[in-house]
Amino acid sequence: ASDVTDANGNDLFTDLPEGSYCVDPDETTVPAGYVLTTGNGPETVALGPGEDYLDADFGYQPLGSIGDTVWQDNDGDGVQDAGEPGIPGVTVNLNDPGPDGTCGSADDAFVASDVTDANGNYLFTDLPEGSYCVDPDETTVPAGYVLTTGNDPETVALGPGEDYLDADFGYQPLGSIGDTVWQDNDGDGVQ
Repeated sequence: ASDVTDANGNDLFTDLPEGSYCVDPDETTVPAGYVLTTGNGPETVALGPGEDYLDADFGYQPLGSIGDTVWQDNDGDGVQDAGEPGIPGVTVNLNDPGPDGTCGSADDAFVASDVTDANGNYLFTDLPEGSYCVDPDETTVPAGYVLTTGNDPETVALGPGEDYLDADFGYQPLGSIGDTVWQDNDGDGVQ
């Protein structure tokens, strides 16, 4: 038999004779972006005569996301202003901070990577709650750019089902000054 959960998430199979049963949620009917947390799908139940077994419970946690933008911070103020474009082609790594809980340490464990699109956007989806390190790969940032936001790597404590879209990284292009020192033989100020 099958049953559909009610508004409170309850289901009930009635008039069952004694026997062994397999209770198995149809994963295709669970909302997208949820993951089983109880580890019991499917669950085998040995039902005794006249027994009411009301502990075939299944917990699902909504998954979240982390992301947003890597941009060219022309004025170096750490805020993406109108007209400051995203930087495409930057690899952003997502790591687990490891046992010490500190981002950027030797025990960080790689989770995933994404490359910024034409607008400088990136996104990591289907993430369970937990702590994450968001870390742009500096070797993929254009040469001559310096971080202005001071958050590399950025620690994110993601809640259940949270969409954290503020892991942004600004980079300012650096300029140069220079040219020539010469011997001005005739003293006219022109080389």
